[in-house]
Amino acid sequence: MTTTAILTVFGFGFMYFVGAIPAGVALKMNPVVAALVAWTGYAAGTWLVVLVGKPLQAWASTRIKLLREPRDESKFFWRVWGKFGLPGLAFIAPVTCGPQGGSLVALALGEKPFWVGFWFSIGVIPYAIGFAVVAALGKQLVPG
Repeated sequence: MTTTAILTVFGFGFMYFVGAIPAGVALKMNPVVAALVAWTGYAAGTWLVVLVGKPLQAWASTRIKLLREPRDESKFFWRVWGKFGLPGLAFIAPVTCGPQGGSLVALALGEKPFWVGFWFSIGVIPYAIGFAVVAALGKQLVPG
């Protein structure tokens, strides 16, 4: 395992979590290590937005069109938000808008920064486990 592989998987986790663990396995990382590095990158993306906080919150609340419209329960986002709140948004973010986009939305909706960071860091764990298992199984199927 090289520094380049670790930085690549971290960067993928930071920006595009879905591709991070498969990329790590393709770079000859152990799937568990790839999942941990990808999770760290994802959490870092979330906490970066949370730490910048207030200025981003003000910017996002004026820029994100979805938040300026009335809550339309026919839209997937509002159904998830209405039923599950911040934990629901944190759970769908890894496969939809990513850590930065989801964190911005949560902050714009008035969520407390600490809880945004906490839930987004927790919400990605099931995906990390699932992708690591699939990557490990896939690794077994591909020779050499």
